Amino acid sequence: MSDNKAKCNIMRDDMRESVQAFAGRVAHDFNNLLTPLLAYPEMIAAELPENSRANGYLVALSDAANAAACITNRLADLAGAQRSAKRSFDINEVVNAVLAGLRRQPMAQGVNILCENSSGLIITMSQDALSLALEEVCRNALAALRGTGTLVIRVLQRYWQPASGVAVSGTHAPAGVYNVIEVQDTGGGMAEEILRQAFRPFYAGATRRCGGGLGLSIAHCALRENDAFLQLESKDGLGTLATLLLPVSEPFVANTTSAEETDAAPVTGRREAGHRVLVADDEPSIVNLFKLILENYIQGIVVDKASNGVEALALFKAWRYDVIVMDLHMPEMDGQTAFLEIEKHCAQEGWAMPKMVFCTGYAPRDAVKRAISTGDRHTLLNKPVRSEVLVKAVQSRLEMASE
Repeated sequence: MSDNKAKCNIMRDDMRESVQAFAGRVAHDFNNLLTPLLAYPEMIAAELPENSRANGYLVALSDAANAAACITNRLADLAGAQRSAKRSFDINEVVNAVLAGLRRQPMAQGVNILCENSSGLIITMSQDALSLALEEVCRNALAALRGTGTLVIRVLQRYWQPASGVAVSGTHAPAGVYNVIEVQDTGGGMAEEILRQAFRPFYAGATRRCGGGLGLSIAHCALRENDAFLQLESKDGLGTLATLLLPVSEPFVANTTSAEETDAAPVTGRREAGHRVLVADDEPSIVNLFKLILENYIQGIVVDKASNGVEALALFKAWRYDVIVMDLHMPEMDGQTAFLEIEKHCAQEGWAMPKMVFCTGYAPRDAVKRAISTGDRHTLLNKPVRSEVLVKAVQSRLEMASE
């Protein structure tokens, strides 16, 4: 029986990885298409009279683009995009932050939300992954409560073993000591046939609007990537208990080493008055749009363009940019490889490392996670990138360069 369970878990993990890869590819491509649809209406509206009828058309276009972006962001969540690197943190910090956000949601009105915390529970995993998983599980519970009843969240450390004689759904978790978050609601519960498929995307009964039906799938995937588990126990008419089983581990120390940065005079590479920014992306519509936005909203800068990492590296060696806006997925040389080559070149030449604004619809790889976790010099923007977010990210880093 245990061998059969192990084989089932392997098959589920293989299927999960295939679905995640497909979702990530779709999200990435659609986010590239959506970026201009989100940015251009705002820019066009700024050129129109306030009483123009065309403003109403632009609002409708923006609303549709935002709804589409909501769906692609849900797919990106399912794919594991933009999860932070592992680090040690207090579980209660995440629980309190998630509950504070949920209490402000309309769906929480009329629901009695209770929290029972155990202090001092430190865990090592992606904080973003835990926050996302807990939020999705709580949203699922609130949807079942429909504005009435009680939602209880308990945080504790205990020995856990699979329940016997109770309908359970989720990847088989071995018995042992876990950091545990229990989310229990007094809703209508789930019939056994629904419970069995609860982690399948778009399972029966889920809302289909704006990525609905993906919540538990997203939570399950986020936890499995961190060696954690999600179990559901439910009975029709008696509510549902969701149990997040989180690993107990030693504090994790992130690798924060980086190339030495110095303001020594360059051996080569031109430095001119004012600021120079490089935008590197293999999508011409994106690179042209970003150039237009930055030159329109930030005075006194020059924006150059590159279509892949090879071009970006060559241009950086020539111009020593203050800020580089870099897509992570490009042909010939991807964004992470280009970043590492730039880092190596700066160390060799004694140059200060440029500030990086990474853009992606996929999960960043290890070197990028390291870079964005070591301070404010570098940052990661999720596609589709809105104009004000891009401008703020670049402007703040140009101000760092001026200090």
